Amino acid sequence: HTITTSGYSAVIHPVVKSNTEGAVPCVVTTIGGAFFRCSSLTTITIPSSVTSIGAAAFAYSGLTTITIPSSVTSIGDNAFPGTGLTSITIPNSVTSIENYAFSGCSRLTTITIPSSVTSIGDNAFSSCGSLTTITILSGVTSIGNSAFSFCSSLTTITILNGVTSIGNTAFGSSGLTTITIPSSVTSIGISAFAGCTNLTSVKFEETTGWSVADSVDGARTPIAESEFTADASAGNANLLKSTYYNKYWFRTVA
Repeated sequence: HTITTSGYSAVIHPVVKSNTEGAVPCVVTTIGGAFFRCSSLTTITIPSSVTSIGAAAFAYSGLTTITIPSSVTSIGDNAFPGTGLTSITIPNSVTSIENYAFSGCSRLTTITIPSSVTSIGDNAFSSCGSLTTITILSGVTSIGNSAFSFCSSLTTITILNGVTSIGNTAFGSSGLTTITIPSSVTSIGISAFAGCTNLTSVKFEETTGWSVADSVDGARTPIAESEFTADASAGNANLLKSTYYNKYWFRTVA
């Protein structure tokens, strides 16, 4: 098939829209908006020439399976929202997953964020109602605002040491039951765990130096170390989802 792309616009021959399979010609290095709302497209082969899956590339298409080649380094804003993907392997070449990249993928059940990724954008996986398991490897330093909000089936997440910031409402209204906050985390956004009614076990790897504020630049009030427990506990969970849920959290590293 002959496809030319430019930003959000694409010229796609009718046969591509009518088929259930698409093939991107090897001359393409960036896919941006080319398959937006292609409802009959269920699978696609992406050649190794592609380095970037751009904004709205497959948004609200019928895509159910995809293999992302190791040449791809970035997954752009709204790349796959509302698709039928059930699982996806993100290669170790990808360094960023941008805003709303997989938002509303209601059939997505599991995902591993490789160590090459340094940032997870705002709402990147929000409203993925079937997502049950996430592993975030050590390369990630920031989890964006609402990144995993309204993931109602998400009960557990593994965050390895390296993450420094967890955004506003990052896990809001998710199904989380347990989480460990690694010692690398120095900021937690407002309402990051608000509405997590099932969250009953939280472990802070570091309990010293925490304070809260009403705004990012507001005066900080220290949280006494005695308010934490050393082990995973419901008390720690209540600090995040109840006592200080509507505050910005900061940790001063000595």
